[in-house]
Amino acid sequence: MKSNSIKTQRGLSLIELMIAVTLGIFISGGIIQLFVNSKQSYRVQENLSRLQENGRFAMEFITRDIRAAGYFGCLNNLVDIENELKDQTNNAWDITTSLSGYDNVSSTFSIFDGVVENTDVIVMRGLSDSSSPLISPFSNSSQMFVDSNFNDDCPPDKDDTCHIGEILMVTDCSQGTIFQSTNTSDIAGGSGVNVVHSSNNTSTPGNAPPSIFTKSYGVGSEIARLNTFGYYIRLNAANRPSLYRSRLVASLSATNALSAEELVEGIENMQILYGEDTDNDKTPNYYVPAGTAGLNMDNVVSVRVSLLATTLEDNIATQAVPYTIFSGVPIAPGDRKIRRVFTSTIAVRNRLP
Repeated sequence: MKSNSIKTQRGLSLIELMIAVTLGIFISGGIIQLFVNSKQSYRVQENLSRLQENGRFAMEFITRDIRAAGYFGCLNNLVDIENELKDQTNNAWDITTSLSGYDNVSSTFSIFDGVVENTDVIVMRGLSDSSSPLISPFSNSSQMFVDSNFNDDCPPDKDDTCHIGEILMVTDCSQGTIFQSTNTSDIAGGSGVNVVHSSNNTSTPGNAPPSIFTKSYGVGSEIARLNTFGYYIRLNAANRPSLYRSRLVASLSATNALSAEELVEGIENMQILYGEDTDNDKTPNYYVPAGTAGLNMDNVVSVRVSLLATTLEDNIATQAVPYTIFSGVPIAPGDRKIRRVFTSTIAVRNRLP
């Protein structure tokens, strides 16, 4: 007679079940911890990469425009510029100086809107590097005759109107005249463009009457657009600090004004020192903030810019990370963002040999 010695499995004991649950908790916890660590590492790397990229882009924008400050074609002396504008003191087109600075501005600063307090502001002026030569018969009392490449940057449907209202300057290397164009039109046959500079009260700033230049421009004369760029720190729509640039723009109603544009997000502060050349050897003798007693901005040959870039997300670092700008005194932030200071010394090329 056979006996069945095989016993069937009837279930788990309580001890076995508790061991299985405990092992499952440990394994699940390990997987969760691995996921959390991987996610945090990804956040840190992503934010640091973005921070580096923002700092580099911001410095590149500022460097390019500071280097071009004071470029007036072949004309090197601002005192040789005849100003035909009615309003000559507006910061947007005031060419008495090509470089202006404002140190640690207050809440009452009004040149640009919304500038973050205790940050610096810099303004540069000069001509566009896209100049056009005058062509025969060059100029008369109310207009100039300009090469057709003057309209090369115009959209196809605005070929003869896109430069109306712009502030321009014409120069023959010995003298220059700044004015506002009140009308432009193609010369018959497409050989060039007529640029009119009449007195017009509907334009801003307009030309002072009578709109006749004291200088007659001929062979070798060129015309170009006036550029004004202002850099500053401002909060964007998401309430984050950003590097902003205001530039001189003429609207279709021939109204010139400084128009703000956000360039780079995450730039929290900007501090600037100006290198003044006091002995005319084209080398800065010292670096000081704007507004320092005795500083002559016309003698500044280089600019030292420091930008404080911050990660866009908080809780990146395990604790608050102090930082310093210029003074060397550590600043302890009230968050756990990571910050980096980008510093560059930039030569004002048009003031050097």
